[in-house]
Amino acid sequence: MKPFLIILLSLFFVLECEAQKKRRKPPVVLLQPKTIDEIKSAEPTEREKDSIFFSVPAPKTFAPINQQPGILKSTFDTIAVPAQANLCPCNRIDLLFATDKMTGGLSAKYWKFKGNIKKILTTEKRDTTMGYWETLSPGEVSEQSFSPEGMLLYTETRKTKRTDSDMELYSKVAYQYDNNNKPLKADVYFLHPSEPVATLKFDYNNDGGLYKMYSEKNTNLNKGGAADPVEVYFKCWQQNGSYYMLQNMFKENIREQQSYYIFDVNGNVIGKEEIENNKYKTKRHTKEKYLYNVQGILLRHSFLDDDGSERNFIAITKDSHGNTTKEIWSNGEYNEYKYKYDATGNWIWKQQTGYSKNIFTSKLEISVRMTWQREIEYYK
Repeated sequence: MKPFLIILLSLFFVLECEAQKKRRKPPVVLLQPKTIDEIKSAEPTEREKDSIFFSVPAPKTFAPINQQPGILKSTFDTIAVPAQANLCPCNRIDLLFATDKMTGGLSAKYWKFKGNIKKILTTEKRDTTMGYWETLSPGEVSEQSFSPEGMLLYTETRKTKRTDSDMELYSKVAYQYDNNNKPLKADVYFLHPSEPVATLKFDYNNDGGLYKMYSEKNTNLNKGGAADPVEVYFKCWQQNGSYYMLQNMFKENIREQQSYYIFDVNGNVIGKEEIENNKYKTKRHTKEKYLYNVQGILLRHSFLDDDGSERNFIAITKDSHGNTTKEIWSNGEYNEYKYKYDATGNWIWKQQTGYSKNIFTSKLEISVRMTWQREIEYYK
């Protein structure tokens, strides 16, 4: 399990893993840069008005408090929410860091764990037969700890070494909260557990909504590991029970990224859009949407073209516990999952078998097999 903040922290480090082959995204779409005046004057087309993804000028944000010294980064929006949505505080902590159904957030409730979980130790083993990035390690061991209120206290991961001469890859993020379970800071450890390489901090507006998250590098460390500081600005809206969130991420001299998420009345992610610039000013523009049944179970994950049409998809089936049993890609390749459960209803053993097409025969063959074992400790 890889919470959203851990994925975000991959931007902080020199070591940055590629996404799994199965998590392929739509091809890069190059966009022409727009000026602020062009963005503000743009009017949505009739087709765009009918889409959940269309660009209109977004209302200005609330005035922040605890503003850090330095120049405030420009946060003009190239992605925006429906015109009738109302600006609101970013106070849904359960959603702010749970922006992808393939990952999770700071709340055990969002993970839909059963029972009051105290700690989870997960051992991963990989039997990969093709040259994907998984072959960098036979697996990993991770540990997560939760407070009695269900908030993530820390997540710690160690990659399994293949030989004694291999460097052990280690990472940890430890969180601190206020009395209302709002995150205040997170210490980031990389390669060694003795001293954090960076600290994430969180700023809130007078209305209690999250305004900004930013990193501070540990200047006492002369080693590599922590990259330049990252700043993320949050804006939120709501309309008829739906919740919209916009994130503007800035990393000096590297990239700028804007991410837009749409949640339904049940807190499920139903839409996602991202625009990314790198230091060479090229752009990546992706759109995704998620389809659920009336019980809130995810059935389909779609990757869209720039005009909103579906490019490819993953069809998903679930078991009675709500866990994925099969993922079928639009090209016919698929993953199968098997589980064993404890008496509380949480899985304690999981196996993934991936089937990919042989590049010479186009026949489906096993390309990856992975297993996970969990030891779960509950609060009494």
